[in-house]
Amino acid sequence: MGIHILMTKKRLGTALLLLAASVLWGLFPLASLSLASAAPTDLIFIAAKNFPADSLTLDEIQNIYLGKKRVVGGSVVVAVDQGEAEPIKLEFLDRVIHLSHAEYKAQLLKRHFQEGAATPKFEPNSAAVLREVANTEGAVGYVYKSDIESNSGVKVLAIVPTK
Repeated sequence: MGIHILMTKKRLGTALLLLAASVLWGLFPLASLSLASAAPTDLIFIAAKNFPADSLTLDEIQNIYLGKKRVVGGSVVVAVDQGEAEPIKLEFLDRVIHLSHAEYKAQLLKRHFQEGAATPKFEPNSAAVLREVANTEGAVGYVYKSDIESNSGVKVLAIVPTK
């Protein structure tokens, strides 16, 4: 499928080893295996249903939010970011961008003033991010898995598992 599950090699190897042993010993039925499943606190990267790509890599997501990548599939991309007070924002910066909050803001300002890059659009919370992404052409955003409703008008582009 088009969804990327982003893990470190060590963590992925351990997870696959445990999964294989569970299947072998009959503890985990192979029919119930789904790589698209996600924990409620996994970061889910979303876009509107008509977004030109079905998946994004971790590098593409980083570049979109840092203003380095502006186009996907011929369409201008609009990064929708969470509000400053939201705990998900710090997790996103740690797990995806790998910068502190201050470093991230400095990168955005530098790119905006030196290169003319567009900065992300900020929404106060996950509900607002979901609405904005669903209603804005080319928009991408992130929420927790538990925030996505079954018919929210968005598609999942990538999953970053909980640490």
